[in-house]
Amino acid sequence: VSTQSTWGIKTKMPPKKETFTILKDEEHWNTYYDESVKKLLVVDVYPSWSGPCEILFPTWKSLAATIDDFEKRLEFLLFDANKIKPPRNISVSCRPKFLFVLQGKVIDEVNGANVPEILDKIQRYI
Repeated sequence: VSTQSTWGIKTKMPPKKETFTILKDEEHWNTYYDESVKKLLVVDVYPSWSGPCEILFPTWKSLAATIDDFEKRLEFLLFDANKIKPPRNISVSCRPKFLFVLQGKVIDEVNGANVPEILDKIQRYI
């Protein structure tokens, strides 16, 4: 993607990276749900019929812009529980559920789109 600056010089802009990853299948999930993954994973677990919690997408983008070394420290994953088997003891309901995963372990969770609680946990664990 090229853009024109105010001085008439064309510059090349890097492609815009999404702030979240949509997990495709169990194999894809297992590449993240592994002890070698050092960054905090915030996983939106949802049933197919309801879809991910889109109301939080602007919050994820804002965090990506404000957290130093965001891509090295934090990643948001979208997890369709009808396509991928959730970790043990994780139930799925019509309410959004957010798992906090670090080095292959679920360390915390938030039920519902409680943005202050989600942000507090992100700050605590990164």
